Amino acid sequence: MSTTTFVVNYTPHTVRLLRQDAALHMIFESHGVARCAETLDPLPPLEWDPFGDGGMRDHLPLVRRKFGAVSGLPDPKDGVAYIVSQIIADALPERRDLLVPADVVRGADGQVIGCKSFAAR
Repeated sequence: MSTTTFVVNYTPHTVRLLRQDAALHMIFESHGVARCAETLDPLPPLEWDPFGDGGMRDHLPLVRRKFGAVSGLPDPKDGVAYIVSQIIADALPERRDLLVPADVVRGADGQVIGCKSFAAR
């Protein structure tokens, strides 16, 4: 990735960049949402015994999930990087302008409160 002068968040969430000591460094508000088309193909259900005693059987519905075309993400532009989800970055391996939150920090309740870095290609 070349030197970037502007970073735009295309996730549905505010992204908080934290310093290594977990103090807030910068906030990136959402400016749009990049989405990946999703297809669900049915699979045979999984038979399971919810109590593990052989007395009851149930079936869990299963699908194979596939991701396709990306929508809602601008075309590459010199000097701009876009924060996106890992699914979007994986769907567009040729793009070098995509950043994915990495080194995620979670609060005591397990909710994500920010990241300490971004993954780039």
